[in-house]
Amino acid sequence: MLSPDIVRTVHNAVCAVGVLPVPLEEWLRRPLEYPLEVEGSGFLLRPDTVITNRHVLDNAIARAELLDAPKTQLFVSFIAPSRSKIGTLRMIRQTLIPEGGKVDVALLQIKSDPPAHFEDILPLQVADSRTVVVSEDVFVCGYPYGNILLQPEGRPYRFGPVIQQGHISGLSPFAGAEAPQEILLDVRTANGMSGSPVIRSPTGEVIGIHYEAMMDRTAITTTSFAIPLDHSRSAHWLAEFDALLRDA
Repeated sequence: MLSPDIVRTVHNAVCAVGVLPVPLEEWLRRPLEYPLEVEGSGFLLRPDTVITNRHVLDNAIARAELLDAPKTQLFVSFIAPSRSKIGTLRMIRQTLIPEGGKVDVALLQIKSDPPAHFEDILPLQVADSRTVVVSEDVFVCGYPYGNILLQPEGRPYRFGPVIQQGHISGLSPFAGAEAPQEILLDVRTANGMSGSPVIRSPTGEVIGIHYEAMMDRTAITTTSFAIPLDHSRSAHWLAEFDALLRDA
């Protein structure tokens, strides 16, 4: 069993990434009638920055175009069960694809005001180094199947991400690599989990970003992949984002 404190911290910091089907003013009047169209998952890296996959952002932009919605309807949504509100919705204000798109990562700027809305929604702790071990226990937290598990039969049923547990089954280019290029997971995932944090079960540290699952039309598989993440790498991306924001 995972620590309840770790589960609560991760659950609150994970967000859905997607598109509001109507302008915010209309959504505020009838939020349950116009739920966020969820394209993937993300998590709070610092108070004003969410990290997700580049393809999640691309899919959200494509969905907005399909809905003939402006980019001001791109949002993230946090669910903190300890709060009385159903959710904390924030507009995506600026984006960055770090390293010129060499990695499937995107950074999203949000506003964390008013502070009271984020009392229970705090950035996750990223591991100090990229050293991971084959067989260590991990879990992934996100939004499998997007809206399907949230709205069976088209009406709101539940709110918030789900947790899937497993372990590290391999590393690229080889087991034991000090700075692996990719993490192979044995975790049950699905579309919508892209952008989810991969968490060390005992400590609650982020060690990766889930970005792809191996799908098989004839069987359920648990093979999926993650981008390694450590403090140095995240700091480099955030510095790149800050430079963009200063120049904007």
